[in-house]
Amino acid sequence: MTTSLTQGADEWSFAVMAFELLTHQHPFKGLFVEDGEPEIVEEQAYRGELPWVYDSTDDSNESSGGISLDKIANKKLISLFSACFELGKNDPYKRPSLNKWRDALQEALDQLIDCPQCHGHYFYLKNTEEQKCPFCSTIVGTESYAVFEQVIFYSDKNDDTETSNKEDIKMVLTNNFRVICNGNTLSFNSAPYNTELWFKNETNLSVSMQDGDIYFIPESNAVCKISRATSEGDHQITKKQRISASRRDTNNPYQLIVWPKSAEQDPGYKELLASYRWQVA
Repeated sequence: MTTSLTQGADEWSFAVMAFELLTHQHPFKGLFVEDGEPEIVEEQAYRGELPWVYDSTDDSNESSGGISLDKIANKKLISLFSACFELGKNDPYKRPSLNKWRDALQEALDQLIDCPQCHGHYFYLKNTEEQKCPFCSTIVGTESYAVFEQVIFYSDKNDDTETSNKEDIKMVLTNNFRVICNGNTLSFNSAPYNTELWFKNETNLSVSMQDGDIYFIPESNAVCKISRATSEGDHQITKKQRISASRRDTNNPYQLIVWPKSAEQDPGYKELLASYRWQVA
């Protein structure tokens, strides 16, 4: 019981610090605090006795400063703040775990566009090639960024009597994606993205971007293969390889497969890892 309560206090403290770092505002110091008696209402705010500044049912203490939450947090982060400061305000067991915060923060970092004009960071919007910086209104095109989306391939054949044909292979979108911008580098491994295995596995592939060109560098003697979506075979990457901006095509994206060399000793395991791919156009 004591351990759980202590954990709940840690989760609360982390959420408060994360909110302050991101918004430059305390989650419970809004209009009510601004208009009230400082020596009374500030203590109430620090104890979490007031509605938080983005409370879904009570706007009496709404945000009065700082950076707007929707500019610095995606939907997952906003839902975690809400769960902690509303559902979890009086019930420590409903506060998001630190593991959930880690996953959400990593995902948020991986979805940021780096504005080449003002160098501000903002969230990539899916289904549009041109991204508009909310800080300086600069339009950023795909010459400045690329999106890696994790997909899963599987065969819908019900027997093992013959090798699956290309027509038997189906693709499922996972809604996991990562954004890379000019001057940045991303690390990849063979595990499903943002799971415990993802955080524990070593880097198998480094990907960087310069002037719209993407560079792939195998790491740790891993097996890294690349192909076009419409291609029948995979090309193994054994050294640094460049994909020029002019060769990227949303209608025929590149697909990456990565697994550690040791997986080659277990065909079933290798096949499982090969089913997780990163697709980039």
